[in-house]
Amino acid sequence: MGTTARDNFHLSDPSHGLSLPQHQVVWAALPSDIVMEIFSLLEQRDFLTCMAVCRDWYDFIPYCAKDVWAAVRFGVHDIRMENKRQIRCLGEHVKTVVLDTLAEDLYNLMNKLFEWGCTKIKTLELRSCVCDDQDEFLAAVSKLASRLTHMTMADQVSDVAFRQLLHSCPELTHFTFLGSKEGSWENFVEPEVRMELPATKQHTNIKYLCIDAAIDAQMCLKPILECCPNLYCFIGASWDDEPLIFSFGVYIDVALDPDIIFELCPKITHLQNTFSYNSTVNKLEYFDTSDQDGLRYFGQCEDTGEEATVQILTEHQSTLEHLCLRKFDPTERYYDWSPVFKSLQLPHLRVLDLGPAVTFSEDSLVTLLNHCPLIEELSWQECSFGQFDRSMIQSLRTLPLLRTFRCASFKLSPDVSLMTLFGRLPALEDFSVSFSQIPLTLPMTNQHANHLKRLHLKNIRILYDGNDLEDAMAKFFHFLAAHALELQELHFSYLMEPRVGSKWLNAIASIPTLKVCDIEINNTLPIQVEQDSMKQFLRLLKDTAIEQLKLYHLRNLSYEILDALGDLPLLTQFHNIVQLPI
Repeated sequence: MGTTARDNFHLSDPSHGLSLPQHQVVWAALPSDIVMEIFSLLEQRDFLTCMAVCRDWYDFIPYCAKDVWAAVRFGVHDIRMENKRQIRCLGEHVKTVVLDTLAEDLYNLMNKLFEWGCTKIKTLELRSCVCDDQDEFLAAVSKLASRLTHMTMADQVSDVAFRQLLHSCPELTHFTFLGSKEGSWENFVEPEVRMELPATKQHTNIKYLCIDAAIDAQMCLKPILECCPNLYCFIGASWDDEPLIFSFGVYIDVALDPDIIFELCPKITHLQNTFSYNSTVNKLEYFDTSDQDGLRYFGQCEDTGEEATVQILTEHQSTLEHLCLRKFDPTERYYDWSPVFKSLQLPHLRVLDLGPAVTFSEDSLVTLLNHCPLIEELSWQECSFGQFDRSMIQSLRTLPLLRTFRCASFKLSPDVSLMTLFGRLPALEDFSVSFSQIPLTLPMTNQHANHLKRLHLKNIRILYDGNDLEDAMAKFFHFLAAHALELQELHFSYLMEPRVGSKWLNAIASIPTLKVCDIEINNTLPIQVEQDSMKQFLRLLKDTAIEQLKLYHLRNLSYEILDALGDLPLLTQFHNIVQLPI
């Protein structure tokens, strides 16, 4: 194995210009690699403090800086209070640079990074920076771009000359632009700059492109994609940008039909098209499928071309792993996806996400799920169908891998029990429903809900054909305590029927694995009854793993209740949400 400069370096070696007499400094006798290892364990601010000790340390410590200073961040304070010790720690070993909230100082700092020897940066991130002068910005980027492969511009309020920026970074493979949702998007056309582009310029290295901003599809977005023939992933404008397309009374088209995107970028495996997600709710997901053929992730808003969407689904149904459908304008005519759902075969689909106003029948959804044997996550919102009856649930095949079930406006007919549905989902971990109707029947069998970890019920009506619904719910939670041995979270809010009473609370407190609990209290009870039931509930919670407790509408937080809360050994968070009279 060969030696490196680090191996050959020694404090007592005069060739380094260091006057560090061994009899004056104990650690001078240590091998240089051990000394360097000690300094490499320091934080950056500790590095700078140590460099202020003496001239010898000032000269020596930067030799240990390569790993610690591989990633740096600069803000307004850093550039205005230039630190000579910090500058000595910079150089070609800096691989990641974050520039935060810079405006007029941005170009100056980028130029200085080049002067300080940071010429091999691989990742550059700009957060809330202003770069209105695109010519200066492009010139500064060009100096730092010789090794740059990843670039992110987050919370960006300035328009950007995208094509010229990509041209300035010839090695770039991943580019992310997240426009500020509070920005003033007066100009939807890329700003004019002095840099001229070659007529046939191709950005062949670009594999990942995210432009979450309301830019004109034909004038801006299409020319960018035309230059990225090897693109594997494209993420367009999020749902948050919807108001921006009507700014200043001007309507712009910010979405390209998916077939056009495939024509321009035939290697696409991940397409999260315009308005197919909400950036405040859905994180930008990207799975590296560059070594695979066929579309794997498809997020599409049906308003940007139903026929093209259906064609793509049909052509790529054998490779799809993640499907997300949205509808941008619910006032426009509805497209009925039922025939499409009944015809699709999705053998590799893992995630199905159907957004508000996406229209389909309940039997078409059952048919689709029967053709998705590997599905792991299912969610839909505000769907227009009626309810699942017994025959539909019986026709639903067991989904052995489904772990997450989230839906709104979900109704089971009175002749179908919630536990019957659970029986079709043996791996279920997260069950979350809202604005729904759920029947409950007893007794229950222990093969259901064995892996359930999270149960969330909001704005639901629970149906029961017996006389005592609260007693039935208590039995339900005692069942979960005995058989759902992994249950950690319970969330109940705005239940239409029944109200949470003392039997419920005591049964919930019998779940030993419970860590998180949100409950809306029945505030129609006499206040003393409410207090007594709450004190009993908290005493029972001592035998659980409860860490977070949120109560709604507890009218009196008495000393006894506070004392009982203090006795919960693992509790770290407590909230009591009280609705004040208007």
